Amino acid sequence: MDLKEKIEKILSYFEGTCEICLENIGIEKYRKEIGSYLAKKEIYDEKTRTVLLFMAAVIEYKLENLEDAKDFWEEALELAKKNKMKTYVGKIYSYLSIIYYVNEQRELEKKCFLRACKVFEELGDDVDMALHYTNALWYKRYDKNTKEIVDYLNRAIEYAGKTDSDMNARVYLHIGYIYKTIFNDFIRGIHYLLMSNKMCRENDWVEMETMTFHMLADGYLQLWHYNKTIDIYTEIVNNPRYKDITPNLKCAVETNLVTCYLLAGDVENAEKYLLELENNALRTQINIREQFMGVVKWLRAWLYIDSKKEKDKISELLDEAYEIYEKHEKSFVIENFEYRIKEKIADYYLSVGDTKKAIEKYKELEKIAKNLGDSTLKIVCGKLADAYESIEDYKYSLEYRKKEDKYFSSVNKHNIFSQYEKMYKDFFNSLSAKDKERENQIKNEFKSKAYVDKLTGYKNAAYLEKFMESYRIDVPLFPGKISFIVADIDDFSTFNDRFGKKSGDEILERTAYLIKDEFAVGNAEFIRYEADTFVVIVEDVEGELVKKLSKDLIKRFKEDKIVSAKADNMTISVGACIGSISNEEGARQAFDYAQKELYKVKRIAKGNAAFYEDEF
Repeated sequence: MDLKEKIEKILSYFEGTCEICLENIGIEKYRKEIGSYLAKKEIYDEKTRTVLLFMAAVIEYKLENLEDAKDFWEEALELAKKNKMKTYVGKIYSYLSIIYYVNEQRELEKKCFLRACKVFEELGDDVDMALHYTNALWYKRYDKNTKEIVDYLNRAIEYAGKTDSDMNARVYLHIGYIYKTIFNDFIRGIHYLLMSNKMCRENDWVEMETMTFHMLADGYLQLWHYNKTIDIYTEIVNNPRYKDITPNLKCAVETNLVTCYLLAGDVENAEKYLLELENNALRTQINIREQFMGVVKWLRAWLYIDSKKEKDKISELLDEAYEIYEKHEKSFVIENFEYRIKEKIADYYLSVGDTKKAIEKYKELEKIAKNLGDSTLKIVCGKLADAYESIEDYKYSLEYRKKEDKYFSSVNKHNIFSQYEKMYKDFFNSLSAKDKERENQIKNEFKSKAYVDKLTGYKNAAYLEKFMESYRIDVPLFPGKISFIVADIDDFSTFNDRFGKKSGDEILERTAYLIKDEFAVGNAEFIRYEADTFVVIVEDVEGELVKKLSKDLIKRFKEDKIVSAKADNMTISVGACIGSISNEEGARQAFDYAQKELYKVKRIAKGNAAFYEDEF
């Protein structure tokens, strides 16, 4: 292998691998190798030296030695300009913009960022343009300038969509992470994480594949599905395929696994994996080792709180963990760590009977949680309700219990329009004034009582029509699946005629409950289309899950005690269309196919499901 091939291999390793997936051995090995080449600068021509300097900078950057990286890049930049190496000029400007951002030199950051954009645009380099925005997003992910983050996110998606490069695996991983962690949009985050996972599997990139599973499991954790989270993490821990992942990633996985066992009340397993985490933390990448030791201290304190032992050590452990966090705050290895530590500080005060101090800390936590989404707010409000209840202050306890219910409902009743309202309000600025006016008109119409079915609380057939019309507008929806599921109670009219409207309405209400409970997959739309016909619309949900939920609904309906008490052996049939659409015509076609599948089932074998899959 000649020098050029060696350098390209090293560059691919660092640029194509997420920071947490890098390994000490690889870093130190390549750092020494690049250093030895640079020491013989008289041997190499200027172009080769440019690449070597660039690589030296990337390695220092990954180790968070930003000033050393900056020096290497500035030297490489002069040579790249001189030798007309435009790709490297663009990449260097891209990285320098991040360093200036971290150093809070916003004017220099913006200047370098735009210069990189210009270079990549001139080259038609969509791959590096996507990485340019993605790399910036990693550092800006907790920035309060949501408008800029949304803009960067959309552009990363746009440029990644123009190329089929393998580098998109990293781009989509970061995009999925941003959606899930920053915008609390787990459903859309899953879509991109699965895209990344597929590419990683195709290329046998086990490390990044594991990272996608880690992100998926973390999403389930945030939605309180602890058993599902534990299943994913134990698969990673026990599957030989993932045995050689880096200590960095092992620690990230074990951190969440310990967290999950503690939340589930399984102290024994929490202790087991905490010991493994403690051992692996000593082998992590040099620049994040201390951070993981801080994580260990935090989890150890949590375990002592829950197990009611070693109370005299808890406060010291939490103080030490917080001190480490403050030292590495801007790039801490575990997201939202300030919240995590302060939550345990409040829990500690409650555990030792200082309820007044605990309430004070929980209220501080409530302020932090406002930036972390409704699922986190739900947890904090629950803790405050419990604390007030323990001192018999039922007025405030009830107030926070109501807030807890509100946030719980919010997490479980997302639909696409509320998501756009919450997360993409700046996104619509890109639409023309005319389209924006029409979009607002449609959104307001959707909120109208005229589109709500009084019996079930579902939307009605008129709403479905408006939903179809919404696709007339060229709203830049991100790529993803859409499924129309049509469910119809078999022989309902006969039952209604025999037992009367009141009994019929009770069956309809119960059916609506069962459907909504079964398809609680995030941004689902629930519509009562006709008397006993219901429509569910879900976006960005894999076809296999749609099929499973449909079959589960059929079985659950048949076995439901409330339904059986009124009408023994009553069944429900389902027809569904799973596809992707980009306009109104496609939406209507997909719905028609779902209806055709339903009619097929009703004609041939009631109480079953049929599915059609295509793109429209």
